Amino acid sequence: MTLPRPEIVLTIARKFWGYTMRPFSFGAVCGFILVIIPGIIWMLATSVAVPAYIDKPGLGVSDAVSKSFEMTRGVRWVLLAIFIVFTLTMIAIGACGGMVWVVAEVSFTRMGNPAIGGLPLLDVGQAFTTAFTRATEVLGVAMVTAKYLALRDGRGKPSELTAEVFS
Repeated sequence: MTLPRPEIVLTIARKFWGYTMRPFSFGAVCGFILVIIPGIIWMLATSVAVPAYIDKPGLGVSDAVSKSFEMTRGVRWVLLAIFIVFTLTMIAIGACGGMVWVVAEVSFTRMGNPAIGGLPLLDVGQAFTTAFTRATEVLGVAMVTAKYLALRDGRGKPSELTAEVFS
């Protein structure tokens, strides 16, 4: 069996790229712009709809969404920054926790005892992950509530009240 010449392989690769990958890449970029970006804008605009719905009894769902749009107008960049910092912080903490469990598993397995207190190490790791996930959800709810209170009461920017709530 003989291998094809390199120039033939390169010609085929160039044609493949030109006919399939360029339109696919263009479509992916267009899809990102047409779907993801408006989704992020919608998330930011409606981020305080639930607290608005809970805070005002008798307010309908569509009215709460409208109120959220009104309240977040002009501060969406600040809200985006808060969401990004919160998300990156949670990812970093989760990654550190995951690395701790990997090191613990390797260490305990080398010692011949892949268990902690009679529990398999995998179960302990899953319990840690579940606890971390629930704590993140609670912090997220507190953050959204702090944003809503800042916007409702007009007490500075949401980032200032968020810092006040978590300090």
